[in-house]
Amino acid sequence: MTCEICEFAAEHAHWPMAGTHCRDCHRSWVSTSQAHCTLCHENFATNGVADLHWVKGKHTDPALVAKLVRVEESSGPVWRGAVSDQERTRLARLGSGVAIPAA
Repeated sequence: MTCEICEFAAEHAHWPMAGTHCRDCHRSWVSTSQAHCTLCHENFATNGVADLHWVKGKHTDPALVAKLVRVEESSGPVWRGAVSDQERTRLARLGSGVAIPAA
């Protein structure tokens, strides 16, 4: 199976948009900080967050990792590191202005 983005890339040797695209699951994203797992085809906020779904050297479904929370974003779901209630309170006091996912 292919998609319009893959067809464009095959013809023009580049993606038709800024960012990148997975030829297997056909998800596109523009964030250079995000990581995409080519085994489970999930997106993670950073490489470090992606590393959390490798438990004792084994690939693990991110939904089974307590340290991860799935957040719906404009580009699709992204796994982020969960933050404890105590840490979320500390960040709120600092006025970070960033939505902090719950643990």
